[in-house]
Amino acid sequence: MNYIGSKLSLRPFIKEKILEVSRLDKEDKVFGDLFAGTGVIGNEFKKMGYKVISNDIQHYIENNYPMNTKLLEHLNSLKGQEGFIYNNYCMGSGSERNYFSDFNGKKCDAIRQELEKLYKDKEIDKHQYNYFLASLINSIDKYANTVLIYGAFLKSLKKESRKKF
Repeated sequence: MNYIGSKLSLRPFIKEKILEVSRLDKEDKVFGDLFAGTGVIGNEFKKMGYKVISNDIQHYIENNYPMNTKLLEHLNSLKGQEGFIYNNYCMGSGSERNYFSDFNGKKCDAIRQELEKLYKDKEIDKHQYNYFLASLINSIDKYANTVLIYGAFLKSLKKESRKKF
C-alpha cells in the first residue's frame, strides 16, 4: 500500500530470520504480528498456514473465514455511484482534487455503499463486512493518483490510475 514505513521491502529478510529461529513444530503454527502496520508480514505467515494474532486492526488477515465469491462477484459487477470518494477526491466532482479517476472514485463509492447496505440489512455479518471493506481499501490504493503517500496528488492521471478498478 502507499504508506510510509511499510515492511514490504523487508518481507523476505523478516520471514527468513523468523523461520531461522522458530522452534514451532508443524502443528503449532501461530504467528504474533506485534507491529502489524499494513499487515504485509502477518499476511505472509497467514499464506503459510499460520494462525495470525495481530495488535493492529487487520480484518483481511482474519482466520478461518472462507471467501464469499458470490459477494465478491456482486461487488465487482456494481456500476459506479457518486459518493464521498468521488465528491472529495475526484476531479469530475468539482473538488479540484485528482486522487482517483472519476470512474474509480465512483466504483469505490458504489462498493462501499453496497457493503454498508448489506451489513445494515444483515445480509452479511461483521466478519464479511470487515474483510471486504479492508479488501476495498487495499485494492483501491493500487489505483491512487499519488506518489507513495496521500499527502498530494498528481496533476495528471498516471498510467496505473487510468486503469479501471
